[in-house]
Amino acid sequence: MLAARSNGLSEAAGRDAAMAAARSYRERLREVAEMSPLEAWYTRIGPEELSGLTDDPQIRKRLQRRIEAAMGSGFAGHGSGVESKRTRVPAYITGILVATMVLLIQDIDRPGSGFIRVSQQPIANAAAAIDAFPGWP
Repeated sequence: MLAARSNGLSEAAGRDAAMAAARSYRERLREVAEMSPLEAWYTRIGPEELSGLTDDPQIRKRLQRRIEAAMGSGFAGHGSGVESKRTRVPAYITGILVATMVLLIQDIDRPGSGFIRVSQQPIANAAAAIDAFPGWP
């Protein structure tokens, strides 16, 4: 809801997006639960899958720009390391940022341990409320 407000969307659009996100999350969890641990570990969502989540051309264009910006920063870091005349500071910064993000993602994936501790009760309550909502599959 907050993301919808900050992007200038109506309350109804925000509510619809939140419900769709919760439904998608629930459905994806069911799919992953049926996979072997190795299949679940290597499951990924690529740019094509992200683009397929919306029919809105504006959102697709904005998503594409963000993906290109992320890839561009990676290539810029790589390029600065390839050419010896350029400074390597962008490559070091990119490496540090990527390593930091990987560590944060790993830490968030283990909510019971690490330096970021997240209770799983709110998502369990939300899933139960969505499952109990009349009219949902």
